[in-house]
Order: sequence, then structure tokens, then C-alpha cells
Amino acid sequence: DGVEVGVTTSESFSDTGLTPSTSYDYTVSAFDAAGNESAPSAVLSISTLSALGGVGIIGDSNVDEYRADDNRGGAFASVTFGIAEIAEIARGFDFGSWGTRSEPRRTGYAYNWARSGATGSSMIASGQHTGLAQQIGAGLVSTAIVFIGTNDFSIPSGVYGSIYDGSLSGTALQDKLDDFVADVTTGVDALLAAGVSRVVIVSVPDEGLQAGVMVQFPDASRRALVTAALDQVNGAISALAAARSIAYADLADFWAALLPQIDAQGRLNVGGELINVVQRGNDPRFLQLDDGFGHPGTIASGLLLNFLVIERLNSFYGLSLQPLSDAELLQIAGIS
Repeated sequence: DGVEVGVTTSESFSDTGLTPSTSYDYTVSAFDAAGNESAPSAVLSISTLSALGGVGIIGDSNVDEYRADDNRGGAFASVTFGIAEIAEIARGFDFGSWGTRSEPRRTGYAYNWARSGATGSSMIASGQHTGLAQQIGAGLVSTAIVFIGTNDFSIPSGVYGSIYDGSLSGTALQDKLDDFVADVTTGVDALLAAGVSRVVIVSVPDEGLQAGVMVQFPDASRRALVTAALDQVNGAISALAAARSIAYADLADFWAALLPQIDAQGRLNVGGELINVVQRGNDPRFLQLDDGFGHPGTIASGLLLNFLVIERLNSFYGLSLQPLSDAELLQIAGIS
């Protein structure tokens, strides 16, 4: 703000007295020898994240790196990113160094233990929680994100259909719900015992809210059976978060906020670009990827980062992290 530098091939300057976990906007101009000023550059947003510290993750493909072994995006791979990658690219979240590690790790950030295909039970069996807890105990990580459960109740796993058609019901269904909540509790408690400062835990998504799923599973009363099971699970997770004084992020609230912004043709206006919400495609102008599972595309990942992580860290823990703007999302997605 008000800092001018001479014209050379490269310049740098330092700014002092910045507040941790606060975003600052800078513009850059060039001057010639006669003092003529160029048009200012686009605003560069810088977040100071010292108060956030290292950020660790346990979970499934919703928070797994897209640019690691689990490559996504097809022809658009170079601009297809998940939540963690966008947080690192746009806001400098510290997920540790990028590298390749032996099982149960793989290529990705050092503090991101999430694995595509993970369930609540495999998260615990593979030691996602204990691995991250060790990094917390070593002082490397002070903020954690827990996003697990999609594969426990998904259509590809067969669980959604089993609840829908009634083949999984009664005591067997209740046992499954209880076991999942117990696994999540084990994971969260391990992180808290290790001394983590902040935790954001995300609800389990309900696939039955998607238009395509309604076509595949047309009986609304039977879809309601799945929704009721997931409501019970998410109620237990919300209660867990309240009892442990950690942040809970509800995906239902995310969709409730997004739906009014979608037009009659199923398009979401993001910075003047119309994003297709109904169909799937690897082009960044589709909200969901055409990868067989409908994972969030880059735009969706950025919107989820804003709503589920940045907003919850700000509101629950009193931070001042700046959400990504539409222009930033479009730039990261290679649209603008």
C-alpha cells in the first residue's frame, strides 16, 4: 500500500506489522525514467497464515489431491484441482511438502492423509488419524480438516441402493451407522489428544439430492430412507463437534446457499461465466467432473473451500481468512 519500487528485471519488498490470518491486497505499477506510470496490475491478494500453522487432512477423495496418483480432469488435468490444492495455490495453506512416500502414504502433501476410496473404517485401519496426530504432536500441524463418509453410503459402494431398497435396514443398518460414527469419533479424538488447535469436520453428503440420482432412484419415499439414515449420522457428527468444541460444516447448508443462484437451465453464474450444474464434464465450466463419480471440479472445489473451510475457520475460530473471489476461481480453473 503506497510502496513503489524502481524499474528492474525483478523487485521485492517486505512489509512489516501485518496481522496473522489476515488478507492484504497489493497492486503493482511500473515507472519509466520520466516518471510515467503504467496501468496498475490486477490486485494480488496475500494471506498471512502464521496463526493457522500447518494444515492436516484426514478423509477421502473429496479432500485428496487431484494432481497426485489419483489423477483427475482428463484433457483439462492442468486446471483441475481439489480443495487442498486450491487452498495452497490461492491462500498459501501449509499442507507440508509435496513428495512421494511409501504406503499407507503416496504422492501428495505431507500433512494430507486423505485417500480416494477411503471409508470411516479404512481411515482408521490405515492410520490416517495416528499419522496426522504424530505431526500435530511434533508441532508441524495445528489445524485439521476431517471429511469422510461419502464412500460409506455411496451409490458405487452399493450402500445407498441397499438402504433404498430395504435390504439394509433395522439392526444391521443401525450398527453400520453407529460403527461409522465411532470411527469418526476415534479419528477426531486422536487429533485432539495430540494437541491440535482447530478442527473442521464436514458432514456426510446425501447423493439423493442430485438430479441424476433422483432419476436413477425415482421413489421419493425410499430416497427418504437414505436421507433419514444420513440425517442421523450427521446429527451425531454435529453433536460430536459441539461436545468437543470444534467446527462443524454442513454440506446441506452449502447446497441450500447455492441452489437459489442456479438458473432455470441449471447454470451457476460465477464471475460472468455460466457453470453447468446439471451435467458432468471435465471442462472447468462444469461443476462436477466426468470421472465416473462426479467429484467436484475446480470451481466447485473452490466454492467448497470457501464455505466449508474458510468460512468455518473464520466464524468458529475468529480468523480473518479471505474467501476466494469469483475472479480467482476462474483464473485457477483456466477460464479467465
